[in-house]
Amino acid sequence: MIAANFVRIGRPTPVRASWMAVIIAAVLIAVFGTQALIVGPPEHALIPLMFLLIPVIGIPLLRWQNTYAVLDTVTWQISLNGGAPRPIGQLVYCRTDFARGISTLTLGFSDLRSERVAVSSNTPFGSPRGERDWVRYILPYTGLRRVPGSRATLLGNNNASLEQAQEFAQDWLK
Repeated sequence: MIAANFVRIGRPTPVRASWMAVIIAAVLIAVFGTQALIVGPPEHALIPLMFLLIPVIGIPLLRWQNTYAVLDTVTWQISLNGGAPRPIGQLVYCRTDFARGISTLTLGFSDLRSERVAVSSNTPFGSPRGERDWVRYILPYTGLRRVPGSRATLLGNNNASLEQAQEFAQDWLK
């Protein structure tokens, strides 16, 4: 098959988030290391190296918490987290969430972590715009329940309807 037929939402290895953890640790080490060398006694010069724990602990946690999907645009089969491809119409789980300035739309076959994928925005670790656009595009083809006229008034809704998911994606996943 041609690689252009596949759309990737997320990545098996969260490279972007891993690099952000390394960059954050490096900035903290530079700032606090400079301060420790200039202001503090020489014994405190090694304390900023504790910030190396951020990527050492953070990257394995990011990999464990990571979810991703691969959509075949020819057959409309979707594979979540490396699982077997299934028809996109079997996506029946939807959760909308807006907490601490981060909007997240989660789609899946069930509420099990291994059978769902999340797309978010408004954060350095968020999904790129192209992935958010694809999720908005595929929503009508999912098996989400249809409730005409429903409004997405309740955020954190575990059983969001198609209309609620579309409204949330349009308003919050820009």
